[in-house]
Amino acid sequence: MTCVGTGGEPGPLFFSVVSVNRQTLRRELRARRRALSPREQTRAARALARRLRSLRRVRLARRLGAYTAVGSELSLQAFLQHCPIERVALPQVIGTCLRFLPADAPQRRHRLGFAEPYGRRAWAIWSLSVILIPLLGFDRKGNRLGQGGGHYDRALARLRPRRPWLLGIAHDVQEVSAIPTDVWDIPLDGIITPTRTLLINKD
Repeated sequence: MTCVGTGGEPGPLFFSVVSVNRQTLRRELRARRRALSPREQTRAARALARRLRSLRRVRLARRLGAYTAVGSELSLQAFLQHCPIERVALPQVIGTCLRFLPADAPQRRHRLGFAEPYGRRAWAIWSLSVILIPLLGFDRKGNRLGQGGGHYDRALARLRPRRPWLLGIAHDVQEVSAIPTDVWDIPLDGIITPTRTLLINKD
């Protein structure tokens, strides 16, 4: 694992996940994320944007999968406003299926609360160079805890061994010592937080 941080900044918050199930862990992590003030969220989004722009693989991505933040998720807006919109795709959720449509497509409000594109042909997920993935929790091995719907895992499972570069996006307070995993979970290639770039070595 390669870890690039910012000197002098506070480290992440850890808590034990021994004997903690996924639902309990999700409640803990949602509470930690909601505790961040609007000012902290704004500062985090700006710092995240700088980190993403510093990654050559992200800058040169021919097609970039992104997301629209819901609630206390770390926003990509500060980063996306500097990206050519024709290179960006956003997720659309239909039932249990997730697919990516061009970001310049018309948008509507999904029942889960996020804005999603519609009315345009979806891009094949394998055609995306990089996908920025929201998460509730992560560990340093690249394991991700999502909202529980399994949309990303189902969509990405069909791509083995070929798949986009997967980057989890999170606040530092969303790191835990270990994420409980299942066989269908898709590990990340890296995690980007406002203070750190964690790239996972999978040798």
